[in-house]
Amino acid sequence: IYFDKYHAIQIKGVWKRLGLSIVFIILFLLPILPIDFFNRFEMTKIYKITQNDILTYNSSFEIYAQYGFYQGMILNDATGLNLSPENYDREKTIDILKQAENYSSKKYAKANVVFILSEAYTDMPKIVNEVTFDKPLTSNIDNFQNQSDAKVFDILVTSYGGISVNTEFQILSGASLYFWKPWYIPYNQFYNNYNGNKVPNLIREFNNNGYTTMYLTPWGKNSYHSEYIYTLFGTDKLIYGDSIDGILKGTNYSDESLINSIYNELKETIDGNYKFIIAASAQNHFPFPADKYSEDEFDINVTSSIYSDEDTAHLRAYAQGIYDADRTLGLLYEKIQDLEVPTIIVFYGDHFPYITNNAGEEVYPKAGYLNTDNENLNELRKYTTPAVVFSNYNVDFNDANNMNVSYLGAYILNKLELNISSYYKFLEKSRLEVPIFNRNVYYDIYTNEFKDLGEADDRITKTLNNYRNVQYYAFYEYGFK
Repeated sequence: IYFDKYHAIQIKGVWKRLGLSIVFIILFLLPILPIDFFNRFEMTKIYKITQNDILTYNSSFEIYAQYGFYQGMILNDATGLNLSPENYDREKTIDILKQAENYSSKKYAKANVVFILSEAYTDMPKIVNEVTFDKPLTSNIDNFQNQSDAKVFDILVTSYGGISVNTEFQILSGASLYFWKPWYIPYNQFYNNYNGNKVPNLIREFNNNGYTTMYLTPWGKNSYHSEYIYTLFGTDKLIYGDSIDGILKGTNYSDESLINSIYNELKETIDGNYKFIIAASAQNHFPFPADKYSEDEFDINVTSSIYSDEDTAHLRAYAQGIYDADRTLGLLYEKIQDLEVPTIIVFYGDHFPYITNNAGEEVYPKAGYLNTDNENLNELRKYTTPAVVFSNYNVDFNDANNMNVSYLGAYILNKLELNISSYYKFLEKSRLEVPIFNRNVYYDIYTNEFKDLGEADDRITKTLNNYRNVQYYAFYEYGFK
């Protein structure tokens, strides 16, 4: 294009023009095809980056932010798919799982179990304290922190700004996406390349214990191959947007409608006939324009802000979703107290919101809370969302401390009088040893500090290596060899 600006280029003849077009298409596609020679050349000679460098990124969002979308795709393909652990030993890994069979924790009576993915839910009052509102955004969750039948804690997720299914996948499978490359989406990639019907998932565990299992969401059945995936998992009942009752609030299906749908399923249960429900909300989904809600739909008003009027308007739209998620969770808490069947509710945020202004700037990350002098701390905070667990019968959740999201499903499973696989017992053991880690740092339970993963002692290294090996065995060997 630059050459043509100063020199008249004329390529006459249909075949010449067609041939030239084909050449350019090949040149465009060549860098993103999975050809080892080109991949290695691009990474080492052009980008001057190694596979290990790529694996220090915690999400594809960070890579695209640094390299751009097209180059991000190139690095995506160059990194490879399943990364087999160094010094992997299949027989030793099987022994690790066998040892986990003896693990036991305090058990409570069987119960209905509901996991609610709250779209883009974060602790906004703590994160963006530069904006205040005329009423509390999270009054119910704040109250849960002082109740004996509830626990509020943080989870470390791997998604940022989107790809909610990765958070959902980790809860169901117990797999940590930190052991895959940053942009991996198992629903789209793993289950397309492998027969995943024997890979661990919570739905199968509950099915094996006589539960009726359900997936409930206002989204479509084709989103991230959802219907295919949940059928593969053995889900008894699937309810999608085309068959779910309810109303919109703003531009999306309301959180209150979702809560009502969940309760309608729970109130039909009887002792001995329990349900496991995993649900995903939609109301607080991207984007967050100032007019996401009509003025009569807003329940909150801004009382002070250091941000521009435009940025503040976007934050208000997002905050309304936080307010409604909290309000409707409080409604569900009240509703399940009337149920005779024991019931556990797990509520969690899937990722940070992606909020941009007209200039294309991200608004949320401007908060001082996310801009300390400690880059590791900033990174952890960007990938931390709240989780809440409560019940209508006596269950001790005091040990639900901050954890990686991949442990959350196993944590609940190990609370119940169920027959569960050694895989989920192994996960609970691992949580107690290294509850929080990403690609760069881990949390030391003995010193209450976050430390550089490269300087981890033998205990930490062994625990995470065992986790990686067990995951590799479960996803790439179990049922395939």
